[in-house]
Amino acid sequence: MVNNENIMDTLRSIIPEVKFDTSAKVQLEKVIEECNEAIFEFEAEDNIKLLYEMVDVVTASVNALYKSRISDVYLQHGFDYVVEKNRRRGYYDKSQLELPLYSEHKGL
Repeated sequence: MVNNENIMDTLRSIIPEVKFDTSAKVQLEKVIEECNEAIFEFEAEDNIKLLYEMVDVVTASVNALYKSRISDVYLQHGFDYVVEKNRRRGYYDKSQLELPLYSEHKGL
């Protein structure tokens, strides 16, 4: 369940922002690099290293969001849009279809 903080505050409480003065594009390139490393570990069947690389993918992705300087409201709508789009495409099992969107938790 989503807490009462906004998404960026929630993310920042879990994943720190990198100190480097980079752009969102540079961070997206880092996401690709980390994805390639995760694929390598998947193919090597090293589950521990795969886990670490998958967390690197998430961390790099979140930092790309930080660097984009997107507002929390737009990010909330972005999450809602993607979840709803994926619901329509049938990506979730039935138990996930009834979960409220992020904005419904926040009363937006």
